[in-house]
Amino acid sequence: MKILHITPHYWPPMGPDDTVIPLRGLCRSLAERGHEVHVYTSNRDGSDLLKVPTGKPMEHDGVVVSYFSSPNLLGQYFQSPAMAETVRQNIKQFDIVHIHTCFTWPAIMASRIAAKAGIPYIFSPQNMLEKSLFSGRNAIIKWLWFYLFGKKILRQASYIHLTSRREDRELAKFYQKSVAIKIIANGVSPPDKISNVEQLLLQPWQNKDYVLAMGDICWKNGLNRLISAWSYKIDVPLVIAGTDDETTTANIFAQADKDGVADSIHFIGPAHGQKKWSLLNNASLLVIPSHSEGFGNLVLEAMAAGCPVITRAEIGAASILEEAKAGLVVSGGPKQLAQSINEILTDHSWRQAMGRRGVEHVQRYYTWPTIAESMEGLYVEAKLKRKTRHGKS
Repeated sequence: MKILHITPHYWPPMGPDDTVIPLRGLCRSLAERGHEVHVYTSNRDGSDLLKVPTGKPMEHDGVVVSYFSSPNLLGQYFQSPAMAETVRQNIKQFDIVHIHTCFTWPAIMASRIAAKAGIPYIFSPQNMLEKSLFSGRNAIIKWLWFYLFGKKILRQASYIHLTSRREDRELAKFYQKSVAIKIIANGVSPPDKISNVEQLLLQPWQNKDYVLAMGDICWKNGLNRLISAWSYKIDVPLVIAGTDDETTTANIFAQADKDGVADSIHFIGPAHGQKKWSLLNNASLLVIPSHSEGFGNLVLEAMAAGCPVITRAEIGAASILEEAKAGLVVSGGPKQLAQSINEILTDHSWRQAMGRRGVEHVQRYYTWPTIAESMEGLYVEAKLKRKTRHGKS
């Protein structure tokens, strides 16, 4: 098949290598399965512009990627007249179009052109269509986008691709219409060999048991609840790796000091690539205390590294963790969280068994080649549905 992915951003923009790994992993694995995979994306990197040629296809991982200029005035929504013109010119060359993310111009543009040309498209909202996201920042803009454009995008799509049962439940809370939904999780691509990063070997906690937390340093990720759990006699260090975009670290340090646990808390900054995998591989336990998160790729990455996980039911991948028996899904406050952490830390054989089960489950069901095979099946179904709808055999 000849497959076109439409996305506001693609590797290498939007930060380090693993920031857009889900789409990159899918495209690379589809190409490895013999498909001709194209990606149309913008040249925006946050508020900056990526230093790549625009309008000229280039190859990454066997995938043909075309970056298009997005004018500064409308860059926030990734609008690109050049991308629209190229889609119009080339749309009928493709068997399937896969549109990624919400609240942006490319989704509107590509869905309209594909529908008009009779080319089936898959729409992946990427966990953005949940009601809680429509009550915070830019709520009015999001509601306008959904009512003016989003409903039609959902209605005309051959399939809506969701990543978890949780995402399906969230969509049903505010969109009750009958649409064809397919749940296919994200995958993971662990390195063949996980090496200890030299700078980590120098840390005082590196050769001991430690609990790991990773992600953006912000209150919505539940770090205050996690810090408070250490006041309930957890005897190992808590290592927090992440980017502090909201200058929250100082407040968290203040809370840790107030709770009398500051000596047990270690902030080490962002962790990507081998540093991330080294941390996961050596940690006794990963805790994801977020109040709400989309799919939660970190759950799969920890499982692939043999690291047990504690998380909440609000994480999309929590159901996968439970199926694999590779960790615990908990609720309640800091005291309950501390009890769960100590249960795993004090039972070494149970902890090791969780790690083994996580590795086996990911290797069997959630590597990118396996996920790409499922996505390929969805594309075939979408093509057949389009032919049936138009009376073709």
